[in-house]
Amino acid sequence: VWGRRFNWNDLDPEENRWGICYPPDDPYGCYAGILLDMVRRRREDRTLQVLRRLVLRLGDLREERKAVLLVSEGWARYRPDQRLARPLPRVSQPGCLGEVPQGKGIYVGADGKLKVGTDPRTYMTVDWQECESARTTMAHIDNDRTYRELMDEANRMNTSFYPIDPRGLAVFGTPMDYKDLPQTPTNLATLPADKGLLADATDMRERLETLRSLATATDGRMTETNDLTGGLKKIADDLSDYYLLGYYSTNAKTDGTFRKITVRVKRPGVAVRARRGYLAATEAEVAARRAAAAALDPE
Repeated sequence: VWGRRFNWNDLDPEENRWGICYPPDDPYGCYAGILLDMVRRRREDRTLQVLRRLVLRLGDLREERKAVLLVSEGWARYRPDQRLARPLPRVSQPGCLGEVPQGKGIYVGADGKLKVGTDPRTYMTVDWQECESARTTMAHIDNDRTYRELMDEANRMNTSFYPIDPRGLAVFGTPMDYKDLPQTPTNLATLPADKGLLADATDMRERLETLRSLATATDGRMTETNDLTGGLKKIADDLSDYYLLGYYSTNAKTDGTFRKITVRVKRPGVAVRARRGYLAATEAEVAARRAAAAALDPE
């Protein structure tokens, strides 16, 4: 649910708390765009981290080639943004000057003892410091680095991505009826201002490029067509007809560098698609594998 774009009716409890700390409909506009930015960054980061864990899990299952069909419209690859981490007032006010952070509150817990923080039984009571900590964390997210690490790990784990754009041949990155979505106090001001067709086209192109690069870098195939059945048929053909070649590298250095692989055939008129290379193991990784193997109980 948290992965849906343009849907602001599915905020989870943590995101709802952010909406209370930084209400998008504040009268002076101090918090304009804060909730939108934080939620988008959090959801994109969670998506990429889930894919990384999936790749690592597939690598543990078997060495031979694995394929992941990924239905997505791509990612913005958010970078650190100091504007999101700017000082903000506890209460919206003219000029929006930042305030000195306040200390955490005190409440009586279920066991009758005093506790520091926000009483979890009080829904509308939100710890400002927790919101500020989350905002700082979201401001320093670097999803571009996470995205590149995903591609490196996919190559190392011999996992190919087959991205599918569910829109087919998209014309606009933002739905034309997006502003007609139901508005509530929580999402009233999260609807973005009209940035124009050029900005929308640029955003869509950059998002799709993340999918194309992911497919190309991992020896997969990008499906970007209105004929979804035909696109899936090509994926099935691609996964059904391939050669699995193995060899021992003569380069025994454990330097963690990228090793390029070139595959050539003598048969004329054949186009070869193969992995571009692999990442060599590091000394630390080799040592960890040896330690893990030595620790196994023979029984």
